[in-house]
Amino acid sequence: MAKSKVVIKVSYDKTAQLAKLKAPEMVTVWHVRRILLALTIMILLVWLLFKPSKTDEVAVLQAEEAKAVITAVEPVVATVNKPINPSQPVLKPLESVIKSVNNLPKPTAVIFDKRVLRAAVVSEFINEQPAERIKSNLKVSKNQAVELFYFSEAKHLNNKNVSHAWFKNGQAIHKKHWQVKEPLAKLISSYRFSVKDAGEWQVVLQDKKGKYLSETQFFVTTD
Repeated sequence: MAKSKVVIKVSYDKTAQLAKLKAPEMVTVWHVRRILLALTIMILLVWLLFKPSKTDEVAVLQAEEAKAVITAVEPVVATVNKPINPSQPVLKPLESVIKSVNNLPKPTAVIFDKRVLRAAVVSEFINEQPAERIKSNLKVSKNQAVELFYFSEAKHLNNKNVSHAWFKNGQAIHKKHWQVKEPLAKLISSYRFSVKDAGEWQVVLQDKKGKYLSETQFFVTTD
């Protein structure tokens, strides 16, 4: 018996099937906000990396100030280093500066302790009382000597050791000591000035431990 074959034919729409197999379309969506945010972050990072620090700014200012100081000092250094002419008198640097300054600070009297009633540098005494304190700095001429007095009046320093100390440019030149016995004490010391004493002077009333009770400062200049 011969075998029989069954053939089944299927008819379908090839066009529709190809349409289904067609590659999907790509749609590009721009996230504008995210892009702007990313750009902002990048700009901020770059600014932080290259921003000059406060230390750099301070260093620049210090460099400018140092340059200004050097510029101002150079003429003075040149003057000091200039060869000395033997025919000209040699002045100490401080004396030269003092002679060239027109507006020196006026003498001042400061009292640090309430037990000190009065303190002043005076040029003379009248009837055993100090004259009016000097109101200008002392100027001395060659072959001239000028005496000044330091007067201080204090109370309740009984049995205390005190002294007047005269300083020139911070160095002690003359001292006078007392052991106070009276409830009210008048203390007087003096010093004679000549041209060699040009400089900044300070006179103080101090106790045994060196504590300042009163102080007066003034300049001595030359013609």
